[in-house]
Amino acid sequence: MKTSKKEIIGLLVFFAAVTAVTALLLPIDNQHRLEQQYGSLAVLAKTNEKAAYIIDNIAEYPEDIRGLFYDNNENLDFVYNYAFHKNDYLTMSFTDGELTGGGVPALYMDDSRWGYEKLGSGYIRTDGCALVSLTMARLALFHDGELDPVKAARAAEENDCIGVFGGVRTRDTARLAELLGFAVTEHNFEDTGETLSEADLREAVKDPGTVVLGAMSGETFGGHAVIIRDCDESGFYINDPADPENTGKAWGFDVFQNELIRYFELSRG
Repeated sequence: MKTSKKEIIGLLVFFAAVTAVTALLLPIDNQHRLEQQYGSLAVLAKTNEKAAYIIDNIAEYPEDIRGLFYDNNENLDFVYNYAFHKNDYLTMSFTDGELTGGGVPALYMDDSRWGYEKLGSGYIRTDGCALVSLTMARLALFHDGELDPVKAARAAEENDCIGVFGGVRTRDTARLAELLGFAVTEHNFEDTGETLSEADLREAVKDPGTVVLGAMSGETFGGHAVIIRDCDESGFYINDPADPENTGKAWGFDVFQNELIRYFELSRG
C-alpha cells in the first residue's frame, strides 16, 4: 500500500511532536530522579551553585559526607569543600598564635585541617568536640603542637573511648586525657552527690596552671564538651568547638548549674 505525501507529512509532524515533548519531559524526569536520590540537596541545586556542583560531581562526595547536609542549608559549605580540602590533615600545622599565644586558643570541629577525618563511624566535624577541646588544652598548657584532634581520635578509638552514638564517652574523658599526657582532676555531678560550686569553678578557671574542660548536657548545649577558659563579673567564657558565637559571649552560672554534668581540671602531667 502506497503512503501518500499527506500521510508522510502527518507522520513527520507526529514524530516531531513526540520528540519535542520528550525533550521537555526528560529534564523534569531527571530532576525528579535526582530529588528522589539526593533529597533536599538536589532541590537546592536548582538555585545554589555549591549544591549544583555537588550534584554534578557526586562521585567526589561519599554518601556519609553528603549526609552531613541538612534541609536548612546547615553544613552546605563544609560538604561542598570536601572535594577541595579532604586531604588537608596531611599537611596540617598550627599557627604561631595557636602555639604560643596567651590563653586558650579557639579551635573548631569544622576546621578543614581535621574536620574531614574519621572518628569511629562519624567525623571529627560532627563528633569531635572532646578531641578538639583536649587539643585546645594541650596547646594552652604545653605549647608544643604534639596533639591534634586526629591523634586524639586515634587514641580514643584504640582505647575504646568512643560511645555507641559517636564521640568520646563522658565517663572515659578523664582516662583519655591521662593517656594523652594530662594530669586530671575530675568533678562528677552526674553520678555522685557532689554539688557544683560557683566559687570552686571560678577558682579552677582562674588557676594559671589549669585548663577546665566541661562536659555539658541539656537544652542549651546538648551532649557536648567545651573549654571554660575564663570568668569575670559578667559570667563565664567558653571556647565552644562547635560554635564561634558561643565562644564570643559571657555565660551566667545558671547555665552551668543546670547543664554542667562534669568538669575536668587539666594540667601538665
